[in-house]
This record gives sequence, structure tokens and C-alpha cells, in this order.
Amino acid sequence: MTIRIVAINGSPRKKGHTGVLLQRAVEAAQEIPGVKAELIHLAGKKIHSCLGCAKPDGRMNCREECAIKDDMSEIYPKLVEADGLIVGTSVYYCNVSGLLKNFMDRCNSLKFRRYRLADKVGGALAVAAHQHGGVETAVEAIYRFFYMQGMVVVNDGAPTYDDIKEFENIKGPRSEFSAVWDMTHYPGGFADPRYGAILEDPVAVVTSRALGRRVARVALWLKAGMDQIGANRYGYDMIGS
Repeated sequence: MTIRIVAINGSPRKKGHTGVLLQRAVEAAQEIPGVKAELIHLAGKKIHSCLGCAKPDGRMNCREECAIKDDMSEIYPKLVEADGLIVGTSVYYCNVSGLLKNFMDRCNSLKFRRYRLADKVGGALAVAAHQHGGVETAVEAIYRFFYMQGMVVVNDGAPTYDDIKEFENIKGPRSEFSAVWDMTHYPGGFADPRYGAILEDPVAVVTSRALGRRVARVALWLKAGMDQIGANRYGYDMIGS
């Protein structure tokens, strides 16, 4: 059985803290046999905002396809083929980046056109400039995107033996014990603007790696169950239009 995981970097910087943590999540996911993962950077891509277009009868145009032709066209198929998504963002005013918000809005065409993301596994992480700079609210915004798509939402999960082992060498104000208790909260962390500074926060690294493993494992479990009992059909698939 092969599982495909797609990680989306919503930061305007390809070489930034968000990308660093997402890369760690991707690497951890791929440590699980049968898992293939890909990291997509939205930075540098043309992703226009949703036009909210509709036909004269009120039906959304994106029941068929998105009317906007830009770089989302090459991303849509990868999202549809994926079994799990890991979405990361840098924090802007306690929320996701504008670039990621455009991406999420443009996924309307995957919802109104037969709920193509339903039952896929979704995990999120965020990076802020300050310890209380909005990681929680940004991650919650991504969770709400997952909910609206009918996805199965997970976080980094309860700490496994492997997770705890990675915390053994923690140095600084937090003890190994208190760091372990940070699991099942909000994956990600905070860092100053220096590139790579996020790696100085072991909790950010471990929770990101744990998130990658959790998304992959739950996707494997779900796919095995779907193969066993059959997957649901949604939206217009049910009437064949």
C-alpha cells in the first residue's frame, strides 16, 4: 500500500522557518514504509484570490472547474491524489499568511466540485516571531479549512516512545518532562528572523516530525479501512453529474 502526503508551505519565503519545519515533517513521514511525501512552496507561485464567481442561476462556477487559470491548476491534481495534507504557515497578525489564505479560498473548486478532499488526513503547523505570537490561532484557521472540506483533522498526537527519545537532549529553560507535555498541543514554534533559528527550538522540531508521522500513520489506517469496507461517495458523484 502506498500513501501520498503533500505538504504545503504557505510562507512567502521558501527559505524560512516554516519550510524548515515542514521539511522535517516530510522526512519523518517518509520514514514510514509505503509513504511518499512532497513539499510544495507557494512562494513564487501565482495564486490569485477567489473571485466568488457564480452563474446567473446562482450555481457556483467551480462546480465544474475554477475559472481562474494560474499556478493552482498544477497544484489541484496533487491535492486530489494525496491521502494526507500537512499545511504550514508563518503567522501574520495571529493568522495565516495572505498567500495561504488565497490557496485555501481557491480550494472551493475542490469542495463544490464533489468534495475532493473529504476523508483525507490534515495536519497543520505554524511559526511565529514571538512565543505568544499567534501559533494557536493560525493553526486553528487551517483546522477550520480542513473541517469545511470534510477532512480528518489530526495534530502531532500523544507522545510515542520515539518522540520522547528525541526530547532527551533538551537544554534550556524547559525540561524533558515539560517538553513532552507540549505534545498534542499546536505543532510549530517561534523564532527570531535568523534563517535556521527555529532549529534551536527542539520542541518545534520534534512536534513537527511527530506531525508528519501522525498524518502518515492515520492516512495508512484510513486507507486500509477504506479498502476493507469501501469509501464514501460525496456530492455530485452520488448522482453522476
